[in-house]
This record gives sequence, structure tokens and C-alpha cells, in this order.
Amino acid sequence: MTSMVTTDLSAVEGEFARKCQNFKQCKNDAAWMGWSSHGASMCPASCYVCDKCKSHAEDLWARHLRIGHRCDRCRVRVTGQVSDHLRFIKL
Repeated sequence: MTSMVTTDLSAVEGEFARKCQNFKQCKNDAAWMGWSSHGASMCPASCYVCDKCKSHAEDLWARHLRIGHRCDRCRVRVTGQVSDHLRFIKL
């Protein structure tokens, strides 16, 4: 029989908690890890986001794609679908 090592992670559970990083004024706990092809500080970009900021990012990308917006940082015109530029994984 194979034995399995188990570890109680309850003592370090707080180490896995993250705050939303999307906006400085957002104080919510992050619920998602997000990646985007373009961001305010780098292209591509990634950050932890809460449900509210995730929804805001999806809406913002949809608007940018409808109007053929250029990235504010690298000036590339964004085209395609939201899923081409924005991805999330639930924490």
C-alpha cells in the first residue's frame, strides 16, 4: 500500500489570500487571477482581481474592441474578441 503525506494548511491559509490589485482604491479580496494582452503598466499584464473589478475589466475590453482602441501604453490597436485579450482563473 502506498502512503500519502498530508499537510494541514490552515495555519498558512492567510498567506494565500490576496487583495485586488486592479485599482488602488479597491480594497476587496481578490477572487481571480487575471491576464491581459495589454495593461496600464506592462504589455502583457497580470494581476489579482475581485469580482467587481473583473466585471469592470470585461466591460472595458468589450468597449475598447468595439471602437478599435489603441493600447494607451504600447499604441497597438486591439482587435478580436474579449477572450483573445483577457483571461481569468478563479482562486
